Amino acid sequence: MKGLSICRQINIEDITELTPRRGAQLVHIKLNKPPQLEEVDSKISQLVDILMILEQSLDKLEQEYFQDVAADDDTLSDQGDIDENWNALHQEYNEEIDDKDIEYEALLKRFSSQ
Repeated sequence: MKGLSICRQINIEDITELTPRRGAQLVHIKLNKPPQLEEVDSKISQLVDILMILEQSLDKLEQEYFQDVAADDDTLSDQGDIDENWNALHQEYNEEIDDKDIEYEALLKRFSSQ
């Protein structure tokens, strides 16, 4: 009979008979050993550290990006060469956002009154 092996965990422990009986065949049994709580905590801590580093990197990139955008806006306003199309787009966007805010507030009032 061929052995059935199911490996869901990384840690595998060998179990053998310490004093083999006469005429008995030596059989190796492999069991899936569940991870220890300390190992799980360690892995979770490592993942949290990685996530914190990624979040800090993302925050830094976001700050640099918006700092550059603000500098570009200042440069444009200093030059006085602001494109009218740009202003129109900003105005349309702001109006659309205001309309959505009004719509959401109305929905919130309707659902909260029910």
